[in-house]
Amino acid sequence: MDANVDKDPYNLVMPPPIYSKNVNPSELLSLFFGTEMSSHNATPMSWEMGPVYCRTTYDPILNGKLQDMVRSGSLGEDLDVMLPRGAKFYKHGWVLDLGKSEKLAKKMLQRYGGLGYIDSKQAYYGIYGSGSLELFIPCLGRDDISQSMENEDMVKHRARDCFKHLVVCEVNEKHITGHECRLDKDVSFRVGGVLSEITKPINMTGTSYWGRNICFDVDVPSKSILSNLGKSKETGIMIEVSVETASVMVNTGPCSLSHIIWQQLSSAKMNGSPNLSTLK
Repeated sequence: MDANVDKDPYNLVMPPPIYSKNVNPSELLSLFFGTEMSSHNATPMSWEMGPVYCRTTYDPILNGKLQDMVRSGSLGEDLDVMLPRGAKFYKHGWVLDLGKSEKLAKKMLQRYGGLGYIDSKQAYYGIYGSGSLELFIPCLGRDDISQSMENEDMVKHRARDCFKHLVVCEVNEKHITGHECRLDKDVSFRVGGVLSEITKPINMTGTSYWGRNICFDVDVPSKSILSNLGKSKETGIMIEVSVETASVMVNTGPCSLSHIIWQQLSSAKMNGSPNLSTLK
């Protein structure tokens, strides 16, 4: 998988989408369908797709690992994923690991040399007590924002100037206890320094597994701010992921994080205005 689709973020112009009657394309779904262009001359109307990026923990990855976005709160990256992780691991952070069924399947295949399967559905797993997993999501291709933040150190830029949608996905594995973690119920997301109050399941093809939603739209609060990453001065947004439900344990089914997808606004389409919004 090539998760590094970091090209110039110009909007792609497309024909109108085809979707079933029970789908309302105005709900969140610019991520899937794009948005209708406001043109008086276009017949039929043209649609445009803003830049979409992703990071994943799954292997194989050509480049663009989710692991590279993690700033703190994790462990296990330097260990063989086939080695066991005891419950004590989870008291020190979110653990990069394979699910029980995935690890069992790989062990069965090892005796046959793996049968050519090179994929690996590893993910970060966390429980109540694992603390916060902190990640930095870059605002790619927005030199206008980067230059503004570099020139005006005391000005705080709103995250919504860059980020239109933020989606998180858990690992796609079968759940059997009935008490497993749910990202929209048991996990909090602090986005750009502000607690996100809305985490909605996405009901689209490819976003569920065995009848369970695995991908969720995390609202970017209006007061979330962008920040620069250390000496690199890379502009982006900090995300803190924490398990809030005390009953989420290893034996009942930990929370997992395997994919992050985000859609950006290009500078030309930012809120329909060329001016950046700031918080003093």
